[in-house]
Amino acid sequence: MGEAWETIVRDGSQRLSLFSIRVEPGIALDSHYYLALFSHYYLALFSHYCLPRLSHHRLPPVSHSALILPLSTRTMSIHESAYVDEGAKIGEGTKIWHFCHVMPGAVIGNHCSLGQNVVVMGGTKIGNNVKIQNNVSIYEGVEIEDDVFCGPSMVFTNVVNPRSHVSRKHEYQRTLVRRGASIGANATIVCGVTLGEYCFIGAGAVVTKDVPAHALVVGVPAGIAGWMCECGGKLQEGLLDLTCPADGKRYSRRGDKVTRMTDETE
Repeated sequence: MGEAWETIVRDGSQRLSLFSIRVEPGIALDSHYYLALFSHYYLALFSHYCLPRLSHHRLPPVSHSALILPLSTRTMSIHESAYVDEGAKIGEGTKIWHFCHVMPGAVIGNHCSLGQNVVVMGGTKIGNNVKIQNNVSIYEGVEIEDDVFCGPSMVFTNVVNPRSHVSRKHEYQRTLVRRGASIGANATIVCGVTLGEYCFIGAGAVVTKDVPAHALVVGVPAGIAGWMCECGGKLQEGLLDLTCPADGKRYSRRGDKVTRMTDETE
């Protein structure tokens, strides 16, 4: 089968329309293809703006955006109040809720959920199965791996010493959130740090340095207060290892390095 594409056309009256076009295999992407693509786009705009006027239905002044995506992404859900700019990439099964804005160059993986009022800036990368709760901004310089949870109103940053009158766009620092990490509500992540795999950032904590894998950190500034299982249970410390009371998994600890014990090492 050919490669199928859909055009999403959105206007200020919050209507959403999908129009499809298929390119059969073996057809070169020449001028005929681009002519069809542009015709497809303008047909969508015509149906939104011209037809209602010809039917004597007045529309208020509106802004619009168009996004062309593979039809394989049709399983994604974008609320009519959200804006997804052209150039953003969104994976299958991802849900984008009320008043979100995904900007050009943002990459969002499969089966993610963006709660109300989430902003994803260009140049950011979000993995698969990431849950981002309400009122979170993902700034340029932030990279989020798979299975991460970002609690409501938690804060990322990308400049250490911001000034309104000084441009520091060339000084954005990288923040990496490793697989399985959880960030509690209202926590603040000062840029330039790495949050280790399956770490847990307590609600309201202010993180100013790297967090080890599986560490539970709380307070201002955040400090280690325990260790967490992959499932989210707090590990109990024994004489030789750490054990999860929820699922029985065992972990070894050497200083601030915690690793899960495999069947061979248990």
